[in-house]
Amino acid sequence: GIHYVGQMHEGSVLRVALDQLTDGQLCWHRLPDPYDEVSLGPRRYQLHSGKVDFVTALEEQFPNEKEAIKEFMRLSKVASRHVPLLVLLKMVPLWLASFLVHTGLIYWISPIFHMAATSHGQAMAQLTADPDLRALLSYIFYGMAPQDSSFMVNLLMVHHYKRGAWYPRGGGSEIAFQLATTIQQAGGTLLVRAPVTRILVSSTGAAVGVAVQKGSGKEEVEIFAPVIISDAGIFNTFSKLLPPPLRSHPGVHSLLTTVQHGMGSFLVFVGLRGSAAELDLPPTNFWIYPHNDLDGM
Repeated sequence: GIHYVGQMHEGSVLRVALDQLTDGQLCWHRLPDPYDEVSLGPRRYQLHSGKVDFVTALEEQFPNEKEAIKEFMRLSKVASRHVPLLVLLKMVPLWLASFLVHTGLIYWISPIFHMAATSHGQAMAQLTADPDLRALLSYIFYGMAPQDSSFMVNLLMVHHYKRGAWYPRGGGSEIAFQLATTIQQAGGTLLVRAPVTRILVSSTGAAVGVAVQKGSGKEEVEIFAPVIISDAGIFNTFSKLLPPPLRSHPGVHSLLTTVQHGMGSFLVFVGLRGSAAELDLPPTNFWIYPHNDLDGM
């Protein structure tokens, strides 16, 4: 599920893309301000939508940190404009990308590559000495603590939500429901309640399909396709879904040693009787932390 999506204002690239993919059937509601409230121990801070209002609200809550806030927002704009260069780096020949990275020339091409290689905690320490502001501009956790996460990713997260947050009417499941029609009209097939048990590999080592469990029994159905995409995560994909001989391949072991598991989390869903108005429930999202040391949690 989702709790909200940013940059869904009329005319945005993301809004146009989703409208095209869902034939305009999704109805998006913008969350009223404040769309986020962050608690750092006993202190509360609010986030407001709008390129101007977002900054103004921050400056009102941190009147002595206006320069740091302006610099952070400037860097977030630079990061958003230079994102296509990251895509371009993936498209050039591997030898060229490796040469640019290993020689350090990549950092002269665009500041976004330096942002990507700098931890968020390190960058924020250079911007401000205020521990609450550091935490507030790091509050959107995506699996890694600020000291281990990329400054670029955090910049892009803040940039993504500075115009506000939107939610699809009917809940996040509406996105999949409306996409299903488009996929089926294009000749695609959707399988639900069909967990993938293994990746099918050809004699040359190429992924050619997947085997899925049929029903509650042990029967499998093999599905072949020219392109196989796994969103199960690198550890599940390479250490569980690949055939045993490939799991023990030195190249796979070498790849897995370059990454580490992200921060674990769990979701609790609570059902309440009555409407939000009847229960006097605000639509604000509350991010509650015991203190401002997000690295130490």
